[in-house]
Amino acid sequence: MFPMTAWADFKVPPPNLPNVEDKYLIFDDSEIITNSDGIFLPIKQVMELVGVSVVWGADKQDKIMVAADGQHYQIELSFDNDSGTIFAGVEDENVTYLVQMRDDHAYFPVAFYEEILNRNVKYVPSVNRLNVVDSQPIWKEVVAATPDSPAVYNNINRKIKNLAPYKVEQTSRSMTETRQVQTPEVASNNQGAEVNGIPVDYNPMIWPTTATRISSPYGGRGRGFHTGVDIDGDTGDPVYAAWTGRVIKAGYSGGYGNCVDIEHADGSVTRYAHMSEIKTTVGVIVQQGQVIGLVGSTGRSTGDHLHFEVRKGKATFNPLEYISTSRRAQ
Repeated sequence: MFPMTAWADFKVPPPNLPNVEDKYLIFDDSEIITNSDGIFLPIKQVMELVGVSVVWGADKQDKIMVAADGQHYQIELSFDNDSGTIFAGVEDENVTYLVQMRDDHAYFPVAFYEEILNRNVKYVPSVNRLNVVDSQPIWKEVVAATPDSPAVYNNINRKIKNLAPYKVEQTSRSMTETRQVQTPEVASNNQGAEVNGIPVDYNPMIWPTTATRISSPYGGRGRGFHTGVDIDGDTGDPVYAAWTGRVIKAGYSGGYGNCVDIEHADGSVTRYAHMSEIKTTVGVIVQQGQVIGLVGSTGRSTGDHLHFEVRKGKATFNPLEYISTSRRAQ
C-alpha cells in the first residue's frame, strides 16, 4: 500500500484553501526499479496520486491510455525486438523514454513524469520520495456546504501536458471484420437496413455513461480475469446504449445485479451491469444514446460503477477496442 496525502478533497472554507497543492509518495525499495539506466517508478501509482486513471493495452497494447482533464490521452509504445526493450513516446516525436517491465507492470523514469505532468515533479532518492506540487491550483466547489458539513473543493487545474489526445480509429470493429464508418451521405442511403430485425448502426459505439474514469480495466485481475471495464460513477448517473440494438435481457442477474444485454446487428452483445435501475424491457429496439438504466452498485459490487462488456457467444472482448471514447450521447 502506498502512503499518500489526502489532498484530493479539501473540506474547508474557501479562505483556508491552500495556495499550493502538495502530494507525495514514499516507495519501498522493492516498489521501484533501480539499475544502470536510472530510477524507474510504477506508472499506475504515480498517476493515481494526481487523480489520473491508467488504461492498459489500448490498440493491441501499442499504447497506454490515461484519463484526466475530462478526456483520454495516449502514451505511444515502441518495441525493439532485438534487444527486447520498450520505449514510450510523448507528443514531441523526437523524445522517447525507456520503459522497464516487471510482473506485467510498467515503470517509467522520473524524467517522463516531469515531461507529462502539469506539476512540479521532484524525486528524492535518499528517501525514495516523489513530490508532486501544483503551485497554482484552481479550486472549484464540487459539493455545496450544508448545515452539517462544509463544502468540498477539488483542484481542477489541468493535470496532463505533452501527451496527444487518444486517437479513436475511424472504424467500428466488428468481431469478424473492421467496418468503415459511413459518411452521413452514405449512411443516409442505408437507413432502414436490418439484420434479423435489428437495425444496422453505421456509427462507432459511444461511451456508455457520463463518468470517464476506468476503475478496473479489461483483462487479468488478481487470479481471475475481468471480462469488461468498470467505469467509476455515482448512483443515478445515466447509462446509455452504446450501439443500436434489441434488448435481450433486462433484469436481476446474480453477481451482475441489475443487468441489461443488447444484441446488435453484427451478432455482438453489449452488457451493462450493477445498475440501480433499469429503464428498458426485453424485446425493445433501443437507439444508440438512449438511456437504458442508471448507475448503481447492485449484485456483487464494492461501490457505485458501471460494468460494461462486449461479447460474442461465450467470448468477451476489450470494449476499448470497439468504442469511440470521444463520442458521448447528445
